[in-house]
Formats: sequence, C-alpha cells, structure tokens
Amino acid sequence: MQKSILATATDYLARGFSVIPISRRSKRPLVKWKRYQATPPTTEQVRQWFRHPVNLGLVTGYGGLTVLDFDTVPAYMRWQGWAASSPTAAMIAALSYRVRTARGVHVYVRLNPAPRTKPFREQGFDVKGTGGYVLAPPSVHPSGAVYTSPNPRAPILTVGALSDVLPLGLLLPPSPILSGNGHQSPADPGDPWKAITEVGIVKAGVIDQIRTTYKVEQFVKPEIETGRDFYLAKCPFHDDKNPSLWLNTELQVCGCFAGCTDKPLDVINLYARLHSIHNREAIWVLARGL
Repeated sequence: MQKSILATATDYLARGFSVIPISRRSKRPLVKWKRYQATPPTTEQVRQWFRHPVNLGLVTGYGGLTVLDFDTVPAYMRWQGWAASSPTAAMIAALSYRVRTARGVHVYVRLNPAPRTKPFREQGFDVKGTGGYVLAPPSVHPSGAVYTSPNPRAPILTVGALSDVLPLGLLLPPSPILSGNGHQSPADPGDPWKAITEVGIVKAGVIDQIRTTYKVEQFVKPEIETGRDFYLAKCPFHDDKNPSLWLNTELQVCGCFAGCTDKPLDVINLYARLHSIHNREAIWVLARGL
C-alpha cells in the first residue's frame, strides 16, 4: 500500500531532508521556501502543509543533498556510459538513490559542502544543489507522470566533489584562466566527456609557484575595501546580497562570514571549491597555466 503524502513527507524529514510543499501537478512552491535552505521545517509545519494532496519538494543543498537532474533518458544513459570508466561514478550509478521523473532521471548524492545549483543545458542535465529544490516521489508532474523510485530503500552515497560523478572537462570554466603572469590555461577542447580522463602528476615546487602566481582576487572580485589588504566581496557559495566573503590580499586567503567556509581558503582551495573539484585536480589545472 502506498503511503500518504503526509507519511512520506514526515519520513523524508526524519531522514534529514528539508521538505517543502509544492502545488499539486506543478513545480510551484506553496511557501517561501528559501528559508528552509538552512533550517528544515518543524514536524508541525509538515503536518499542516501535507494534510491535503500536494506535491513534495526536497530542498537541495541542505545536508549536502545534491541531485543530478537528467532531462531525458538518453542524457542519463550518456552519463552512465561515462560513469563506467570511473570507479566512484560507477558505484554511484549502480547503488545511489535515483528517481524516475516525467522524462528523465534524478540521481541523488551528498557532498559537503554542496555546490551551487548549476545548469548544463547543452549536456541535457542540471546539478541541483544550494539554491534549488527537486520534486520527490510520489509527486505528480504537470504532465500527469508520477515520480517513482526503482529502489526506495537505496542509500544516498557521499562523494568528495562533483568531479567524482561528472567529467572534469565539464566542470572547468569555458574561458581561459588568466594567471598573474599573463599565461593561459585553457580547458581541453573537444568532447568534454572525453577531454580529461586522468589528472597528471605535477612537479615538486609547483604548489608554491601556483600560490605566488595566482591571486584570490582573480577568482572573486573585491567590492569593498575594509582596511589595508582587506576587502569584502559577494560570496559565490550562497545567495549573497550584501558582501560577506572577506579577502586578505597580503596573505592570499579568503573566507565567508556567513559560514560557507569552515576555514580560510587559499587560491587552490578557492579554485577547487568554485568548480566543485578536488584540490589535487585544482593543482593540476592551475599548474597548466604557469
């Protein structure tokens, strides 16, 4: 017997999700949902929201929840084909919780911290993270299709970065990286699903060279000077109306007053976090521009 929408929403809440009500056969939230990016609703709120048939939304980003939202089955199958070449991605493709949507597939993972929501429209999918939400089973799509999971008890596996589940070539910026010396490090041309298959080893001393060549202000634009070598900028890791990312251009570190960073980031950490890749991958990419 299928559980009621209230029982399902309560179960999601108990499992650590932040849930929101969505209009029936719609994707339109029935509440001002952004407040639930940082704090989930109470049990009483959930009871009030889901007393009547509505759709169920999960706020992505909360608790590290990140969803690969494939618009079509062919886009999902292309990702599966690539995932077979990566041990971590292959494990996610085989074991992690997934949902059949109206036209495609959602693949659930957890990242800490979760990346910002980002579209990859040319590739036929979106990454839903901080700043987004998804419809969850048993929601009903505007077309009438019902969201279902082939394995409702499947775990949501944790990965270290988006580069564990997506090709590095997709995650790198499309424009060249301009270093302090004017050198460029372009992303690999051609098919981004095949462009970069293995991160190479960098020579000794390259990390120090990266830290002296690149500047944090190349990747986050300072907006307000607050003192000698101290600046504020809008944080790229959350919806930031008032600048809350501090930069120390002498020490070449930065951090977020709103809590997006648990420790100061140097230029390598910053670049890795901006593109949701591992530090070793950021070192390899930045080293190519030296």
